[in-house]
Amino acid sequence: MGIISRFWTRLSLSQKIVLPFLAVCLGGFMLGLFVVGYWFTEGWEHNLRREVEIFAERVHQDFQYEQKTLEGQIKLMADLDEFEQAVKGGDRVALLQILLPLKASLGFDWIKVVDTQGNILVDVRHNWINQAKLMDTAISNSASAGLGLSDLVGVEMGSRHQVLLVTSYPIKTDRLLGGLIVGRLVNDALLQKIAAGSSKQLLALIGNEAIASTFLPNGNPLTWQPPRPETPAVRVALGNEQYLAKSFAIAGSSESFSTVVLSEIDSLETAKYMLWLRLGLLFLLGGTIVTIVGILIAGAIARPVLKFIRMTEELANGNSTIRVPVKSRDEVGQLGRALNQMAEQLAERGILNQQVQELKQTLHDLQKNQAKLIQTEKMAALGQLVAGIAHEINTPLGAIQASIDNITSYLEQSLTELPPLFESLDRDRLTEFFTLLDWAKQPKEMLSSREERQLKRSLKQTLSEQGLENADALADTLSKMGIANTLDPILPLLQDPDAPVILETAYHLSAVQNNSQNIRLAVERAARIVYALKNYVRQDISNVPVSASVPAGIDTVLTLHQNQIKRGIEVIKNYQTVAEILCYPEALFQVWSNLIGNAIQAMNYQGQLAIALLEQDGHIMVEIADSGAGIPPEIKNQIFEPFFTTKPEGEGSGLGLSIVSKIVEKHKGRIEVESEPGNTVFRVWLPSNLGELEEKSAKL
Repeated sequence: MGIISRFWTRLSLSQKIVLPFLAVCLGGFMLGLFVVGYWFTEGWEHNLRREVEIFAERVHQDFQYEQKTLEGQIKLMADLDEFEQAVKGGDRVALLQILLPLKASLGFDWIKVVDTQGNILVDVRHNWINQAKLMDTAISNSASAGLGLSDLVGVEMGSRHQVLLVTSYPIKTDRLLGGLIVGRLVNDALLQKIAAGSSKQLLALIGNEAIASTFLPNGNPLTWQPPRPETPAVRVALGNEQYLAKSFAIAGSSESFSTVVLSEIDSLETAKYMLWLRLGLLFLLGGTIVTIVGILIAGAIARPVLKFIRMTEELANGNSTIRVPVKSRDEVGQLGRALNQMAEQLAERGILNQQVQELKQTLHDLQKNQAKLIQTEKMAALGQLVAGIAHEINTPLGAIQASIDNITSYLEQSLTELPPLFESLDRDRLTEFFTLLDWAKQPKEMLSSREERQLKRSLKQTLSEQGLENADALADTLSKMGIANTLDPILPLLQDPDAPVILETAYHLSAVQNNSQNIRLAVERAARIVYALKNYVRQDISNVPVSASVPAGIDTVLTLHQNQIKRGIEVIKNYQTVAEILCYPEALFQVWSNLIGNAIQAMNYQGQLAIALLEQDGHIMVEIADSGAGIPPEIKNQIFEPFFTTKPEGEGSGLGLSIVSKIVEKHKGRIEVESEPGNTVFRVWLPSNLGELEEKSAKL
């Protein structure tokens, strides 16, 4: 102890600083490198194990996906009309003509068709299993009973074994005809398909016998004990190679097999060796640097510390332009760089705050401009409809004007004719006269010219049979009044010598009633158009969703497009009863107007427009289909982009479908499109619970 004390007292101040510094730094550095090396090596192996286990889960899911794919394919095959007819007629030749191309195109290794008695109609196999024995009793019985079942079927070919992924599906028309079975071998090709794009290898085994792999040569038998499925990824030896292996089992009702995921670990061992080698070199280099740095720190530690003190004082006084020259890479240099960086951040903070405010203002302006853009596009679309809407409003106005003129004329004549008529008729004739007026006032459908001529002939024949000389004139007036009743109650009135004048007066009075009805219908039609126009142009300034009817909105847009539709478009509506939903009605008017307007133009105003509406999975689905030329596949993915249009210059802004997409996105919905020549379908999905979705979005 005394020797150490004497040695310590003889050291200079710099040595007293350097020696403890070196002891602590080198010891800590060595410990740190060891911890880092151990952490990295263990981490690499852990990650590789986890990667193997995750890949094994994915492979297991891929096997399940193969089963699901078989289920989808067999359903499509079993539902083919020609296939059902061939099974129903027991036509094996027809079945082979249908199934062999499907077997080749879909890659099936086994197709079997059985009837309800278990008789085999068709049994088509891959060449390799033509002479093999299939353990297919369970799946064949299930197919005969009309059951859909996914299972595994064992294959025995001498001493070799194999397994098939199989699915059965019932064949039905008005009754059960039998069952269809399809299967796919678990072979090298299937494993290579599943492992595509990965460095991992796959090995499938029945017991200890390998039946397929991604790395063994074809026909090379292998017997190997795989790890248990419940164990995590473990190291195993296979031949001369070391692997990390993870196995899982796939079981059927009477057959099972296991699949092993193998990952080579040679590269891992090499990486570990190189890591420790580099860490050793790093320790030597670091020890040298620490020694030099310690010596430099001991002699010059006060000088940079004083500089840092002066710099912090200047920063405290608000001078953010001061910098400390940094020449070293040690802790003091790091501190100097940190102080310089802090000074730069203080200088940039003022600029950053200004930029943040500018970005906020830009975002606010964009939101305002987006709302204006949507309204501008709406007004542009409305401008294209104005001429048609004006015509649609002008038509009922013309009908009103014509009806008013008729009423005025008929009233003047009636007021002139009624007084002398009432004086000339006795009480019975007046009763018959008012009966005729009651008949004329009764609601009736508008007769076509042909129907009116038929009615006139019928009336003329009836009147002629009664011996009336002026039957033709009387029948003409009665047919114009739409009188189809039996004439017995008013026959005495018709036999009156002044019957033509009496009927003419009654016709004038009934015409007043008919023209009043025409005015009412014309006013209702004009009101509907004005109401639709008012709803369309109204702008929502509250930006708050309200409860509204989706079908009512669609019908409003159809009303605005009526002048274009009636040129030659058949509208087919298939609305299911749906409840009102929370939405932005004015925005949805824009959606329906764009989609319907585009459909009308795509058909060149001639064709069929089908609109369907239903509720499904918590959404309202609106489907708008047209029989136009369709959307070319090469531009289908571009139609929702801003400013993309296929219309001639000046006819389209290219914003319609882009705005539609944004509005649907605002409703937390989605829009889909399918198109082929003669059938283009847009589907809009709107959630029924928009309020709940917006609350969740706000919380996030």
